[in-house]
Formats: sequence, C-alpha cells, structure tokens
Amino acid sequence: MSEAELQAYLQTHYPKESAACEWKAFCNLTHAVSGRKGEDIASYISAIANMEGGHLVIGVEDATLRVLGIEQFADYTTENIRLRLLGRCTNLDSENFQVEALSSSDAQKTVWVFHIPRHRPRLPVYAHDKAWQRLDDSLVELRDERREAILAESLALIDWSAATVPGAGVAAHVAKITGNEGAYIRNRAFDDAHYKELILAYLKEYGSASRAQLTLLILDKLSLLSG
Repeated sequence: MSEAELQAYLQTHYPKESAACEWKAFCNLTHAVSGRKGEDIASYISAIANMEGGHLVIGVEDATLRVLGIEQFADYTTENIRLRLLGRCTNLDSENFQVEALSSSDAQKTVWVFHIPRHRPRLPVYAHDKAWQRLDDSLVELRDERREAILAESLALIDWSAATVPGAGVAAHVAKITGNEGAYIRNRAFDDAHYKELILAYLKEYGSASRAQLTLLILDKLSLLSG
C-alpha cells in the first residue's frame, strides 16, 4: 500500500487514543522494548492488557498518528520482539498477543501494531516487576481499585446463572427419590463430556490452568453429580 493508504488504514482502524489504543513514535527500537520503566513498550503492553486489551501502534507521531516509520529496528523482527516481550511481561497471554507489520511501498515506511489481549482472570500483567495502567495521558502503576477489580474477577468462562447447561440433571440421591434413575444415568454421561469440553475450552483460551482454577470453574456444576 502507499503511504497515503497506510495513513488512511491507521486512521480507520485506530482513530483515537484511549485506554485501549496508544500511538507512539518509538522510531529507534534499540532501548525502546525494555528501557525506562513506565515509558517503554513493555510498560505500555502491561497497561493496555490490565484494562480491556487493545493496540499499541508504533512508528507514528504521538497525538497525530502521522506515519513516521520505524528507522532503527536494532535486529528486531515481529517474531523475535514478540518473544522478547512475552519474556518481559509476566502473565501476558501468549496465545493472543501478536505483532503486525504494515509498510508503505512508496516511502518505505514501516509501522508495527501490537495486538494486546486482555489480562487473564485474576492475573495482572507486569513489566519491570510492576503492573501498569493508563491514567489520562500517562502510565502509572496499577491503582488499588483496578488491582482489586482484577483479583476479584470470576474464573468461569460462562455465566452459569443465566445459561442452560447441556446434560445437566438431578443428583443421584434426588433421582432415586423421584424415581428418575434412568434419566440420571443417561444425563451423567452427557455431563462428563460437557465438563471435558469446558476444561478444553478454558485451556485453549488461557493456555494453562491450575487445579484450583479448574475447580472454581466447574465446582458448582460438579455438585449436580454428587450423591
């Protein structure tokens, strides 16, 4: 694409700076990836992840989005900078964190867009051993109220209070009382398959899970099978 087309693309997809979108020059990547705390790329990724996720656009003028282009890559590529940042940003979701290169064919200017996933439940993302967030136009250490909100998040993927659970049935002792043992036995097989799918979906989404996290995920539904 031409530089004009690149500019138009950025203005269409990343039109405004916010807690979910940052525009930064970072035209020289030599000390930009993991440099000054609260000012480098790692800190911005932490800040965006600790809100709702979003995008960091580099190689553009801050406040205007005018394309400048990255001039000094310092041997970084979209692949190895991704790995470097995953190592620098504790708890960053590796499955959904991506770096995209956009270049103009006429002016030979390159812009990188970091696609930053939302933090995983109860896991703030850290850079330089600190969790960050955006506050107005600055980065600050994660405020207490935001940290508390993250740590209080539910680990469940689905709001079970409003959802219909496939195969859910009565517990064994209830089935015996009501004379519904046959339905209980059939439904239990469906439930086992459902819980397996639920766990696999969680692992696909978040990459890993502790026993405690999986227990919290399905504890209330497993009680349907007790008896």
